[in-house]
Formats: sequence, C-alpha cells, structure tokens
Amino acid sequence: MIRGFICVGTFILLFCFMPQTALSQFSGGKLGINGLTCSQCSRSVEMALRQLKFLENITMNLERTECTFTVKESHDFSVFAIRDAVRQAGFSLRFLNLQLTEAPPDSPPCFRSNNVVYHLTDDAGTFNLSRPYQVLAAGFVPARELTNMVLNDSGACKGRQTVFLRPAARG
Repeated sequence: MIRGFICVGTFILLFCFMPQTALSQFSGGKLGINGLTCSQCSRSVEMALRQLKFLENITMNLERTECTFTVKESHDFSVFAIRDAVRQAGFSLRFLNLQLTEAPPDSPPCFRSNNVVYHLTDDAGTFNLSRPYQVLAAGFVPARELTNMVLNDSGACKGRQTVFLRPAARG
C-alpha cells in the first residue's frame, strides 16, 4: 500500500513539474532568409527544407526572401534542423517565426518539444495563439539580442537546448 502511494506521488510530482511535451506544438511558420537573389538560390533552400520530414507545404517568396511552411503533426520538429538546412544551402536566417497550436502552461511559461525547452517571453503578458512567435536562439538572431534574455531556471524549464519565443513583429 505504501509502495502504491510512493508510485502515485512520484508520478504526480513528475507530471506537475515537467513542462508540457508534444511531438510538435507548432502548426507552421515563416522563415526570412538572407542572400536570396535568384530563383536558383530560392530553389536550393527549398530543396534543403524539403529534406526535413517534419515540414510540408513549403512555399518560397523570392521578392520578400521568405519561406512559409506547415509542420506535420506526427513528426518531431526541430528549429535547429531548419537553421542547419538553410546554412547547408549556403544562406543564413533573418528570422524564424512559428505559429503555436496550443497555449503553454501559465507558470512557468515554457514547454518541451523534441528535447528542446521553449521559454515564452510575452511582453504583453498574455499569450495569444493567433499571433506568431519569433525564435530567439544562437544562429537565429544576433547575439546582442540574446544578452537580455532571462532564463526561468525552475525545474520545469531546465533543458540542454533552450529557445526563447517572443511575439513576432507584425507585418
């Protein structure tokens, strides 16, 4: 009987203090790419992104040097794989904005997806599923933008790989 209480108590503690986990909490996004000057450039990035099994409906916009995509529900998602695919095609990221599928817990405002902990830094103080969130991590934005990020290092938000998400600029 005591063993049963210990097992239940351990499960409750783990469940309450671990961030939400899902294969993907993202439905899609928009990617800004530096250096796209011709259709061949655009095509090389598109082909690199198409190699990622978790992306679909990839649409390149050469005029805006951007790409939109949707995330497959049943696949592991990785912002780092997107970054690496763009780099391997010979380009760099200007931004990566993601659309979330569900609100994270109120406290702490973080969740885990594919072994990456995502911290939400919402200046407005309210989470809004209808707006995109910009990825803030090394290789996604200039390092100076990361210096002021405050990491919530409570037990639920600890992880080897950390990504901050903030409301994306409109437009």
